[in-house]
Amino acid sequence: MHQLSVMMAIDWPLLQQQKQLLVGLRAGQTVTAEQEESIEGILNLLDSIQDQAVDSGDVPEAVVFGQPAL
Repeated sequence: MHQLSVMMAIDWPLLQQQKQLLVGLRAGQTVTAEQEESIEGILNLLDSIQDQAVDSGDVPEAVVFGQPAL
């Protein structure tokens, strides 16, 4: 049920646009302001997915965020 809430909250057209903007980074081009914004958006999406996974109790925090360095 929690996974559904994550999927419903995603702005799919925006995610597709962000993905296309980031594809050029593999080609070694310089990062544009629009690509920087896309990177920020995708990082925010990943943060949200991680937070919801931990908050749901379905996945341990150490698995989602990794083990802290000693």
